[in-house]
Amino acid sequence: MPLARVWAACVAVAAGAAAVGWGDMVVVLIFVGTVSALTDDVTEGVRYRWPAFVVGLLAGWGADRLVRAGTPAPADPDWADYPALAVGSLVAFVIFVGITRLPVARRWG
Repeated sequence: MPLARVWAACVAVAAGAAAVGWGDMVVVLIFVGTVSALTDDVTEGVRYRWPAFVVGLLAGWGADRLVRAGTPAPADPDWADYPALAVGSLVAFVIFVGITRLPVARRWG
């Protein structure tokens, strides 16, 4: 739940920044919010933290690229990066949470 709240807060603040006209801040707010939230969990020592961190960020980057390629650019340049960044950060959070919640492998024998 804490990561879901962080994601919602990052997306809401970035939407506010885009609405005000600070289009460049959208990238910074969502990217820094995502990386700092994931890094916070990594430093706490969650299970499978480094693979989850790397795979989550790579999946988020891939989702960002796919959304940018598949959607037309909006007329307002301040909103140009917002949809792709919101989806990419959501994918990064979901993958990170999914990997860190995997059960510990049991040894046979």
